[in-house]
Amino acid sequence: MQTNSSFLTIGEVTFPKPNNININMMPFIIGDQNSIPKEYKHYYPFLEKCKVHNLEQGKVGYLSITESLVQKNTSQRRGGIHTEKHQCVNWGGSGGTSWGGSQGLFMASTVDNSCRVWNVHIEKTGLMGDCEHLRSSLGTGEVVKKNKLVWMTDSCPHESLPLENETYRQWFRFVTSNVDVWYEKHSTPNSLGIVPSCKIVTYSKF
Repeated sequence: MQTNSSFLTIGEVTFPKPNNININMMPFIIGDQNSIPKEYKHYYPFLEKCKVHNLEQGKVGYLSITESLVQKNTSQRRGGIHTEKHQCVNWGGSGGTSWGGSQGLFMASTVDNSCRVWNVHIEKTGLMGDCEHLRSSLGTGEVVKKNKLVWMTDSCPHESLPLENETYRQWFRFVTSNVDVWYEKHSTPNSLGIVPSCKIVTYSKF
């Protein structure tokens, strides 16, 4: 476990009016607004705030947006501490996948106290990036504030938190180009024909 920076707050965003969007890991061309279907294009200002290396321009990135009512005592996204550097159960645990690598990923949401991060790097995890076994040694971490755009590497541990009250939550994520595997069963195709630049698999990741 390394302690150099794996998490940064980039700035503040203003979420658009919600429309019950639910897309996950939809491929698009980084820096090309026309590669995003019109029904999601109002989130493009978020992508412009995500400062990525010039070498990322023109490559395939991955957009996720979830807008939904979250019930009390449940989390909108995956609970439990995990990273986006996954051990791959379908490969017997001997292989792994990366989402974003050192260029990382960007996230934001409209609800306070709905995501916690730990500013450390974890290189060796359980299946699908699971880090729950490290909870007692990680400490309290940092709760992400609403409307804050944050950056993290794929080795940064984080968790989606259960909400204290029923709340409508909007969530945004942009994963940069260094993605090893695109899970067809869990991901959203781009209606404009943009396809992942990585290996596409048809089995469930769980």
